[in-house]
Amino acid sequence: MREHILKTAFSALLVLFPLLFTSVSAEAAPPEDEPIKGTIPAASCVLEKAYFGDKNEYESVPVEAETLFVGLSYDRSAVDEAWFVNAEGLGFRLGSFNENRVFQSSFETEASELIIRNERSWYLLIDEVFASREEAVSFAERYAGRVVSMEGDYRVLIGPFQNMEEVDYTIRWYALSGKPWHESCIVVYDGSGNCLTMVTDADQIAFEALSNGKARTNYQGEQYYGAFLLRRWEGDRLTVINAVGLEDYVKGVIPYEMSSSWPVEALKAQAVCARSYAAYHLGEYEEDFGFDLTDDTESQVYRGIYGADAVTDAAVDATAGQFVRYRGALCEVYYFASDGGMTEDGAYIFGSEQPYLAGKTDPFEQAVDFAVMRWERWRSGEEIAWRLQQKGYEIGSVTKIEPEYSELGNVIGMRYYDAAGICLDLKTRDSYSPLYLDSACFTVRPEDDGFRFVGIGWGHNCGLSQWGANAMASVYGMTADEIIGFYFTGAYIG
Repeated sequence: MREHILKTAFSALLVLFPLLFTSVSAEAAPPEDEPIKGTIPAASCVLEKAYFGDKNEYESVPVEAETLFVGLSYDRSAVDEAWFVNAEGLGFRLGSFNENRVFQSSFETEASELIIRNERSWYLLIDEVFASREEAVSFAERYAGRVVSMEGDYRVLIGPFQNMEEVDYTIRWYALSGKPWHESCIVVYDGSGNCLTMVTDADQIAFEALSNGKARTNYQGEQYYGAFLLRRWEGDRLTVINAVGLEDYVKGVIPYEMSSSWPVEALKAQAVCARSYAAYHLGEYEEDFGFDLTDDTESQVYRGIYGADAVTDAAVDATAGQFVRYRGALCEVYYFASDGGMTEDGAYIFGSEQPYLAGKTDPFEQAVDFAVMRWERWRSGEEIAWRLQQKGYEIGSVTKIEPEYSELGNVIGMRYYDAAGICLDLKTRDSYSPLYLDSACFTVRPEDDGFRFVGIGWGHNCGLSQWGANAMASVYGMTADEIIGFYFTGAYIG
């Protein structure tokens, strides 16, 4: 949700910005009466009563989002091997999550490190079904075997072997009752490489760290609260998921979306937005990957607890259980770094026609050195065509572009033409997002077999401006309620 924040000189903006809106054609020109960005005195802005919803008038709809599944390594970032360390040096409980997202332990290990892989090898599967895990372990230790669960039963696998012939030889040599077994399975090792367990009849395994207080687990240079769930992905790779409580999740988002040096009221507004976004988008990636949210800007930046401090945690605690609501219902909220003077209707950005996602003049950002005051990008006609083709569109090297502007001056559509006369007419953010531009507020002009895009702001321009929230709190002393009420018309914290 938040892109990297840059700063440039604000005085240069006032000189240069009126020159940005040089149209490609008369049809593509922005409205003549478009307000000049950043020229409305914030001191003259009165937060109209119409902005705010009455939280006492509506009954709040319950929000069910106690445990979130957050994808840390998935799709292209799925791993061949995952290494976890208990931050307290204690052991782990291994088990699974039930349909209600409740962790159910199968057994514990004193190992403070876990290495988990998805493997496929030849094994000897012993015919005997053991009455308990302890009996299975006792038998397995005699043959350097491994205890596994198959359809709820405790079984023993001996191996691995290079091929089926080695399995047959072992059966004859030890006079064992069993058969060759060759399937993909998730294998859990301790830090010394000793096998702790194998999962053969499920596509996932879960675990949580043992702790004297609140469990913390290290993974890929970060530290996380909660438990972990690993699922098989394509080939022998694994998807790694952090199963974390909603409030702990928000504590892992705030320091990566807004600096702890910012005003506490801005941080509180950010915390409410992050919590609302997570709850609203619960299950968004379930069908494709088996989790709710990603840990990057596709959802919200989430990096666990290393970046958190007392200030950001306090902002989360002060708003615990609070969401952005409209007439009692949970809101579909969005936020971004800076808008440069105008936000935009949700219908024109995400195709979301929510009344509280109404674009408006934003006079607050100019009171601080917001990000980004001016940006430029150049794209060749061939590159633009290639980027559009990656999204499934059919078009040749682009020779002409006609942007479509909203009444607020943001781009809400793009028409692309190639030499063969093909016209690709796209709407909302999808019309320009393939080009990786910095905001929705920009102009286009042809230049050197390509096009130069010149704009202002950083982000999609829908919902809450983080730099605007900063200014509202630091310069004008406004509260989190006022920040939310301004950026989400008719909504409130409740």
